[in-house]
Amino acid sequence: QGSFDFASLELDVSQDGQVLRGTDIELSVADRIYANFLMTFRSLEDSRARAERRERKEKLDRGEEVEGEDPVVDDSAPLHYVELLKTLHDTQSAALNLDCSHLYYHSPESRRLYDWLCSYPQEIVVRMDAITRSIFEHINGGPTDLPLQVRPNHLKTVSHMRALSPASIDSMVTLRGMVLRSSPIIPDLKIAHFRCALCGSCRESTIDRGRIAEPTLCDTGSGGCGGRFSFEMVHNRCTYTDKQMVRLQETPSEVPAGETPASVTLFAYDDIVDSVRPGDRVEVTGVFRAQAKRPNPKRTQVRSVFRTYVDVIHFRVVEAGEMGKDSGVEGMTAEREAKIH
Repeated sequence: QGSFDFASLELDVSQDGQVLRGTDIELSVADRIYANFLMTFRSLEDSRARAERRERKEKLDRGEEVEGEDPVVDDSAPLHYVELLKTLHDTQSAALNLDCSHLYYHSPESRRLYDWLCSYPQEIVVRMDAITRSIFEHINGGPTDLPLQVRPNHLKTVSHMRALSPASIDSMVTLRGMVLRSSPIIPDLKIAHFRCALCGSCRESTIDRGRIAEPTLCDTGSGGCGGRFSFEMVHNRCTYTDKQMVRLQETPSEVPAGETPASVTLFAYDDIVDSVRPGDRVEVTGVFRAQAKRPNPKRTQVRSVFRTYVDVIHFRVVEAGEMGKDSGVEGMTAEREAKIH
């Protein structure tokens, strides 16, 4: 696969040697693989042709005979994700839909990134957002205020609701089912605004893992009065995002005989709120999470049984006939997949 020359592109790349906690995965390697993918991917057919040429060259280097001619590669074909980024600039849209089948079949390096994305989505998606913003600004010739977000979807494997287990926690999954019900839009607090009751000075605090660090001291160095525990939250000056709870249930065709349909709770945020309605058959891509239950909200004691849910990254409404299909690339046989790798 052709590679992109990064000399002219200022990427927000992680420092060399920085790794994901608990792994040997270098973030700088993941950043460069993803940037190369965005700037070189054209189509699945193009990726397949280049993989065949690469395989033929390796055989010739080993002195083996190769039949036929090299597949034709069209270097003038449009770059798929470069064109998408230009479209986002023209429409002022903030979501880049990343088809993970493209990532999986593009090259051996991008397949490694696909595996990392499925295993560590919380860290990898954040890096993808940063790289996408850098490339977006490079392509369109200047900084942007758009809150660009990468929305991975169409994983190679569709998980069954009954097969979700503790091993799936904090990994990316794709589920299919029918929307049972959805809640009204809930304001989800992101940035809390505090004001000192003694002198009126203000502070802001960002939510971190569901907790807000309330200021305990009105710092005199920042123009405060030095009062302790004098801050109160000003709700109408806080920053909120949209949140919605969706209940997803197995379709009747997937329920084993004599069993009750399984269901899972989904949480949708920002622009994907209200994108599906009860009765829709959908394919959901998101991060499977577990949260401890508290018998008493005022105490830190938690139960041993955790509540599970999926943080939605992408919704796709599917037709009834698609529900039984595999999530693999249409027409991609095992033989063709072997040639790519």
